[in-house]
Amino acid sequence: GERMPAFPVSDVPFLCLVGAGAASFWRGAWYAMDATIFPGDVRKSCAASLGIGFGGFATLHSALPRIRSAPPAVRGVALYLAALGNVFAWRGVWLGWDLATGTGAAALVQPLLSAEEERTLRREHLKGALASHFTATALLFSVRHMTSTLAPPARIGVLSDTQSYAAVPRMKGAFLPDVGMFLNAKAMPRQWKAKR
Repeated sequence: GERMPAFPVSDVPFLCLVGAGAASFWRGAWYAMDATIFPGDVRKSCAASLGIGFGGFATLHSALPRIRSAPPAVRGVALYLAALGNVFAWRGVWLGWDLATGTGAAALVQPLLSAEEERTLRREHLKGALASHFTATALLFSVRHMTSTLAPPARIGVLSDTQSYAAVPRMKGAFLPDVGMFLNAKAMPRQWKAKR
């Protein structure tokens, strides 16, 4: 059978750094969405997140053959949008469960604030969210592990139970060599596997 790659113990601090970066990316994006996507209406916020998340995923997925041969900067933007789409999709599903069960965001009692107090609170919330998100984005692109932000549905294109993109030899000196959705042959649509 295929052997899993061995990771030395010395890699653990780096793996923790990448993990913290991915969590910070998600935190910042999620909180920014909380502050900007229908902040006073959980139902609308849920619907918008589901539409943007899964609609964006479907659009990017259909564009993969063109993205694969695009310049590195375009692939980087596509990767960023795929990661952001993941956060939208997960947030939409999360809010959907909150609404269905009457828990979480659907159960929160909003404190009575004046309109000005609410705007100030939302502005501060957004400022912290964007700081977290963009710091993490810069970190993950700089260490070439932006794909660590991906989760289903986009991650399905990168990993499967039978093959990981990590098993594909690295492209030395290439920009974003870990963009797995462009490397995992088992995850590629049949019609363009031959073009690889």
